[in-house]
Order: sequence, then C-alpha cells, then structure tokens
Amino acid sequence: MTTQFRSKYLLAIAFVSGMSIMAMEIGASRLIAPFFGTKLFVWTNVIGVVLIALSIGYYVGGKISDKRPEIEVLLWLLCIAGVIFAIVPFLASPLALAIKFALFESASASSMIVVGSFLLILVLFAFPLLLLGMVSPYVIKLYANSTEHLGEQAGSIFALSTIGSILGTFLPTLWLIPTIGTRWTILIFAFVLVLTAGVGLYKYKRYIFIVTAFIVFGSLSVFEIASAQSIYRGESAYQYIEVIDMKDQRLLVFNEGLGVQSMYSPDKIFFGFYYDYYAPLPRLFEKERVDIGILGLAGGTLSRALSTIYGDGVAIDGVEIDQKVIDVAREYFELDQPSLTVINQDARIFVERA
Repeated sequence: MTTQFRSKYLLAIAFVSGMSIMAMEIGASRLIAPFFGTKLFVWTNVIGVVLIALSIGYYVGGKISDKRPEIEVLLWLLCIAGVIFAIVPFLASPLALAIKFALFESASASSMIVVGSFLLILVLFAFPLLLLGMVSPYVIKLYANSTEHLGEQAGSIFALSTIGSILGTFLPTLWLIPTIGTRWTILIFAFVLVLTAGVGLYKYKRYIFIVTAFIVFGSLSVFEIASAQSIYRGESAYQYIEVIDMKDQRLLVFNEGLGVQSMYSPDKIFFGFYYDYYAPLPRLFEKERVDIGILGLAGGTLSRALSTIYGDGVAIDGVEIDQKVIDVAREYFELDQPSLTVINQDARIFVERA
C-alpha cells in the first residue's frame, strides 16, 4: 500500500465511519419502534447509548492506537463492527420479546418502555458503536505524519467524518428507510463497513468474501416472519405500520402497537369503542348535507361508519399525513367510501388553510 493511497484510504475510512454511526443511530430508533414506540424517552435512550458507546470508544481507541499503530487493527475494528451490525436485525425481535417478558410483571407500561428500550439498544448497538468510536483516534494516529501539522490533519479527519455523518443522517431518513425499510438500511451500511475494511485486508480476502456473502445472502431472510394474525407489516417515513387480522375484524396499529388506530369488519360499523360516539353528531345539525372534517384519518373507521349511516347526507374530508397509511387503508380497510374525500396533508396545514 503506497503512502498516498494509504492517506486517502484513511480519510475514506473516517468518512464511512462517521456516515455509519449516524445511519445506525437513525436505524436504531426505527428498529425498536415496533416494540417500544418512538416516544421522547426512547429517543433519549438511543442518543444516550450512542454517546456512551462513542465516548468509551474514543478513549479505548486512543490507548490502543498508541500501543499498536497498525492499519490492520483499524480495519478489523471496522470489519467486526459491520458484521455485528449485520446480525442486529435478526436479533431485534427475539431480544425485544425477551426483555418485554422479563419486565412484564415487575414494571409499569411506561417503565417498561423506558427500561426496555434502553436495554434493547444497549445490547444491540453499544458494542459495534464502541468499535466505530475507536476509529477516529486510530485514523488520526495513523494519518498524522508530523506533529507540526497535527491540528490541520486532525481537522481534515473530523471534517470528513462529520460530512459522512451528514450523509448518514439524510440518506436513511429521506430515502432508504421509507423505500426499503430499516432492516435493509442497516444491512446496507453493515455491508459498506465490511467492504471498506476488505479493501485493505486483501491478505484475508477469503474471509472477507465469506463475511460479505453472509451479509448478502443472510439478508434474504432478514424480515421477520409475520405472526398468524399479521397480514401486513411495513414502514413509512413517519412510523411502523401493521395490520392484524382477528378473524372477525382487522386492526391497524402503529409502532409498538399499544393502541389501535382503526378497526374494520365487512359485517359491522360499530365496535364498542370511542369511534361509535361520533356517529350521532350529524343528527344535531338541521341541514340536508353536513360537512365533516376528520383530522388523522388512519384506516377510516369513523368515516366508514358515517358514510354508511348518512350516505349523501354527509361530505367528509379525511386528512392523513402518511400516504402509506392511506394506501394500506385502501387495500385492507375499504377506505374509499362515496362520501369521503381523502386528503394527504399535515392536519395543521389543512386547518390553517381551511
């Protein structure tokens, strides 16, 4: 490896490491959403675990880089982190269920979310993030060729790492997760880490090939096998979405599934829940046609009941911010009723413009 190539390679490693750290932080919050939601406590745990892991990684990486200033050690840190991240999507569901089961009798619902999400993130992400935290001090140690320009060289490394972090923030959020889902997103960045390490670990190309093959072919089974009741699972830019078939009715749930957003049955429009209490409201208005606005349409349980009862006597505007929820509702919840106009918009903007 020539000196010029080595320098550029080290800068590329700093970039990929920074990108992967942020991508995994974004991915962690979405990976645990089906089990513990996306509440403030969950995000706090994600950020907290990431910072703890990185701070330890920075310290340990600095120590080890002084004792063993070898590029192979750095590359193995990158490779091992990638391999662990590739396993994370497979472990998320069984670990989350085990943690929930362990906390079920000893913790309240809110405590279970706080403690459970912290434990899940800690077990799944702390160690590989610690390894990535070791990368920056290692790169600085190997890249610096004199103490005279150490500040400038360290600045270049941190600048590239931060640019990578910017890409690792926007790429998953705006494109990868809404398009292919959280699990595939994590696998892609795991693959990038292993591939980046593999460029320098050419002596071990056989092992790198095996690891890469594991990630590629293992990813084919990364999606969880849906339970007998689950007929749809997917992600949008806003949330994790699941449709559950209860034989006599269907349920639409988001994220951790503690609440039911919508219910549907071809044989009934009343379900004994709060949706039913809105049904008599149009009778209070002495008008031939009552205009109704529903902010947060979801699966359209209320709009279906009102449309069925009153027919042309109501004109319903159903506002839903999440286009994927609208698509799911049309497929599984008979959303397109004659009296309903579906509007894909933020309800706050809709109210301001109404």
